[in-house]
Amino acid sequence: MRFTEGRVAFAIGDIHGRADLLESLLQILEREVDEAPRTGGAPLVVFLGDYVDRGAASSGVIELLLQRRPADCERRFLLGNHEQAMLAFLEAPLANRAWLAFGGVETIASYGIDPPAPRSASRCDGPGASRPRPGGTPRTRTPTRRRRRCASPCRNGG
Repeated sequence: MRFTEGRVAFAIGDIHGRADLLESLLQILEREVDEAPRTGGAPLVVFLGDYVDRGAASSGVIELLLQRRPADCERRFLLGNHEQAMLAFLEAPLANRAWLAFGGVETIASYGIDPPAPRSASRCDGPGASRPRPGGTPRTRTPTRRRRRCASPCRNGG
């Protein structure tokens, strides 16, 4: 892709679940685009990823991005490491549960889902370790045979 002389471009990154700030920024960009001369074609807005996690409104961020704003702009969306971690979690939740500890809990909660408590990856993970039960309620105790093999942080499901 060749960037035409006179074309305006904006880059937005690290939104991290802050729909309120994204909304404000989109309003500013929309005013800028309306007022700026367009000698080089439609303005380009590149969203650099990290849309989800940490902030309380990841679902709101995704909804805003789906609204095709700012209007009259070409938009490009890049996948950030937080989206990669979220997609990996959706594919294999137990293997990728570390995502919960760096923002996944907030993202899940923004969709109205009660998230499981995050657990750090440890040598206690694996068959027989504490797992979410149907309905999202995690077990609170590790089976006895696993407790004997695990260090103290694993006792009582912690």
